[in-house]
Amino acid sequence: MSAQIYSVFTTEAIHAEPLDYGAVSLSTMPHCIKVIIRGEHDNAAFIAAVQEATGLSAPTRANSVSSNDTSELIWLGPSELLYRLHNETLLAGDTVQRLQNALQGVHSAVVDVSDYYTTLKLAGPDARRVLRKGTPLNVDVALADGSDCAQTRFGHAAILLTQADGQAEDGFILQVRWTYAEYLWTFLAEAMQEYRT
Repeated sequence: MSAQIYSVFTTEAIHAEPLDYGAVSLSTMPHCIKVIIRGEHDNAAFIAAVQEATGLSAPTRANSVSSNDTSELIWLGPSELLYRLHNETLLAGDTVQRLQNALQGVHSAVVDVSDYYTTLKLAGPDARRVLRKGTPLNVDVALADGSDCAQTRFGHAAILLTQADGQAEDGFILQVRWTYAEYLWTFLAEAMQEYRT
């Protein structure tokens, strides 16, 4: 069954058949809610409100992730978090409203970016080797722990890297602007060729 990477401004989709070469595989992830939350991490009221609205502890360590079975809070900067929620029954607008209600009276901003990004999954024992072909990032150091994340480049595309399910052996999630989704998919698919069995 073919996966699709949708453009937010057109009805066309990039048809991307999942690739599985045994030691490494590539697939698109189901669409999920993505919300940027801005506020000061040293503001106890902000941290408490984010935790109340998301059910997750806000990560305060640089380049770290707090997660549960259905969502992640990802550290993007000293005053910026990304909330990813994998729940097909919820609407992004409802999630934004819940966050705004919790943060009422707290200096903050909440922005829905669900349709701005696409997420791909690169998995398998050779996934790290494939990543090394396109990024200057030392993947082994930057993503040594399941709670780590990294913002870097893969070729010409700016990406956010996290570990799938917080486990290195489950692969990596690459979040990229939808305008670079086809480019990233093509680059990864070509980088995987030598690992075909």
